[in-house]
Amino acid sequence: MTTAALNVHSIFESISGEAGFIPQGAWTTFIRFQGCNLRCSWCDTIITQSMEGGTPYINPIPIVQAIKTKNVLITGGEPLIQDQETFLTLLELLYINGHVIQIETNGSLPLPEKYWLSKYVGWVVDYKCPSSGMTHHMTDPETFYHRLKGYRTMLKFVIADDADFIETKKIMRSLRTLGYPGKFILSPADASIELMGTIVQSIRESIPEVLDNIIFSLQLHKFLDLP
Repeated sequence: MTTAALNVHSIFESISGEAGFIPQGAWTTFIRFQGCNLRCSWCDTIITQSMEGGTPYINPIPIVQAIKTKNVLITGGEPLIQDQETFLTLLELLYINGHVIQIETNGSLPLPEKYWLSKYVGWVVDYKCPSSGMTHHMTDPETFYHRLKGYRTMLKFVIADDADFIETKKIMRSLRTLGYPGKFILSPADASIELMGTIVQSIRESIPEVLDNIIFSLQLHKFLDLP
């Protein structure tokens, strides 16, 4: 599924609220796209799910000109349902202009086949747990692993309950066995501090061998009431 151009919901500045290639808390410009191919139950940007709305950009140059920060975080919606040629042109322009680029994607779609992306772009890829209602859009761990090979990625799990945590541990074990070298980001739904404490303790007790590859992440922007 693609749109005719880049359909942008909003461009705004805020702190990077979650773990990723851009440090948590760093001042960042967000490019938020309109439209998503999934419907996660706990989505906190429901307004961006619809393919309707947003501002279409056939030419990405005005988007780049609107950015005043070094850090650029591209999110949605889902960036990978945008017109791929225009999207890759946007990334190339951001790179040429010296920006640090991080892209958040929902894990249901392959990453673009473009050689330089693996070196210059950081991808934070979701793996949807059962509470999202979207687990059936995820591939098996081996296929998922091969989709990520050659790219700079971190894999994010949003955890809302015990079933999510069981799935997270299973997928992390499988990917580590396959040789996945990246970090795993564990983020409690609704920025729950209590749930984060439970997750940390359980990881320490059940799979301590992966602790060095885990980043525990709370959604910092929510505590500060920022977008």
